[in-house]
Amino acid sequence: MRIFCLTLLISCCLSAIAMREQGTEFIRLNELIDSGQSYLKQGNYTKALQQFNKCIQLSDKTPDHYTREKVISYFNIGNIHSVFSDYEHAYTYYLKGYSICQTLKDPEMEFSFLNNMTGICCFMKKNKEAVNYNETARKLQLSDRKKQEYSYTLNKGYIAASTNDNVSALNYFIESIRKAEKYQLEPQYIAAAYSEICLIYENTNQLDSAVFYLRLYNKLAEDNKLAYMVVDSYKNLMRVYTLKGDKEAILHYQGLYFHLSDSLMNLRDFYKITNEQQTYETNQSDKKIKILSIKLSAWQKTMLFTVLILLALAIFIHFIYKQKKKLQDAYQNLFDRNKELVKIELQQRDSYESNKTANYDSDGFIEESSEKQSDVMDPELKNQILSNIKLVMETTDEFCNSEFNLNMLAKMVNSNTRYVSQIINDTYDKNFRTFINEYRVKEARKRLMDEKYVNNTIQSIAESVGYKSSTNFILAFKKGTGITPSLYQKMAQTDKRRSSESKFGQ
Repeated sequence: MRIFCLTLLISCCLSAIAMREQGTEFIRLNELIDSGQSYLKQGNYTKALQQFNKCIQLSDKTPDHYTREKVISYFNIGNIHSVFSDYEHAYTYYLKGYSICQTLKDPEMEFSFLNNMTGICCFMKKNKEAVNYNETARKLQLSDRKKQEYSYTLNKGYIAASTNDNVSALNYFIESIRKAEKYQLEPQYIAAAYSEICLIYENTNQLDSAVFYLRLYNKLAEDNKLAYMVVDSYKNLMRVYTLKGDKEAILHYQGLYFHLSDSLMNLRDFYKITNEQQTYETNQSDKKIKILSIKLSAWQKTMLFTVLILLALAIFIHFIYKQKKKLQDAYQNLFDRNKELVKIELQQRDSYESNKTANYDSDGFIEESSEKQSDVMDPELKNQILSNIKLVMETTDEFCNSEFNLNMLAKMVNSNTRYVSQIINDTYDKNFRTFINEYRVKEARKRLMDEKYVNNTIQSIAESVGYKSSTNFILAFKKGTGITPSLYQKMAQTDKRRSSESKFGQ
């Protein structure tokens, strides 16, 4: 599933672009789309993401919003997030694009969205949604029924695998290979099935069979220059050989994986561009809130001058009610976005916990090279330190200690303050204080939603995540989430109460 999100990317998007009326904005939008797709072909995902984000922002500024161009951009952005295993955001962008796509009456593009959403939902354990999307995609009237039939079978395998029905999943994946060969589909379609078959054998501890299919997967990817699949095959081979205890093979594929993934999967640029887009979306919400606040204030002043006119007063009251509702909806959108981020962070934390031992050597420490005092850091050492920094931040609450500092973090990852500070600056483009404060705000979000802390004051929450001053905490929280901690706590309690009432009603 992780691989198949990209298999139809180029062919579907290129066929989906249709010429509309010529205009400056239209030409610029299509230039951005063409540029983004060109970067995708090169495997430069961060540059591609940047171009598609610009396309979204430009379409927002035009009166017609250029629906088709926005749909194509949302589809590509979702695919890129899938490459980086950011499935929650990928699914969000797919849903946005699909909802607009349905107005275009373009079954080919609808199929692309439905097909990818099926795979994403399987990985996120949204099995009911996955089944619905797959069946809907099957009923579409497409010109190319071969890929539709292949995709339906492959997705049935994903759905079976997500419910741990390994026997059925294996049969579906093998059948999808037969169909790909029968219809002479591109190599990536066969490779996608190989990648899932090896996972089934790995999960059932049939490691020799897993290695067999991984080698088929790797060879097919290398022979056809499927860059992302090559990286994925190296990572899987490294993991399976770790289970088999073959140190020589582990080191071999580890070297290949880190070398190629560094050139394709630039995490620093990806996070930077993603943060820029999230900032843009937050600013858009802030602008709406400010506009609504101004309108609300204006109408409130108007009411003071028309208090004796009962009919006008009733109209103005009704208008204010609507504006307040929109304002509440805007805050609710901010809260929902932060709630989704909390879920993603918890999932990432679980993922870091499950892979914790794989990121340390046999003694749990980094072995720094003899050149560690030089100005240029060894890439492998840098990756190891970065991995351990993430483990500390994602699997411990040490940063909630108000005395937590750069020296303490360096000791925990068995490195030095200069290296740790340099890596944080290089990777996240921020200093240590900002880096730690963002984690503290993230933890505060979780605690404000946790029933265990429901009776805690904002002051005690602030102290529990490492802030000595509640004022500094409030400022940092407002900057990071868009709303104050007290409002966030109130909305979290309201959300839990509604969920409880809904469950009770059912």
